[in-house]
Amino acid sequence: MAINVTPTDGNNYVNPADTPGLTPEARANIQAQQQMQSQNMAEQMAFMRLQNEQQRQNRAIESLSTTLKNGHDTSKAVIRNTAVS
Repeated sequence: MAINVTPTDGNNYVNPADTPGLTPEARANIQAQQQMQSQNMAEQMAFMRLQNEQQRQNRAIESLSTTLKNGHDTSKAVIRNTAVS
């Protein structure tokens, strides 16, 4: 009885492309799929960084908008109080 041993990276990760008995075409297909998954992950990470930057900018704009609104409201109150006096 033969034991099928698949090489690992030391962390018990088995690369499917290293599975014994695969045809060269199947191995190439698995490697192409792994490359596409890697590219997809990189694109997702870049998109997440972009979203984080947009959120940071939105918070900065909201803060500035609040500051301007408070200044405007204060100016209106001063004008109103000056006109009443």
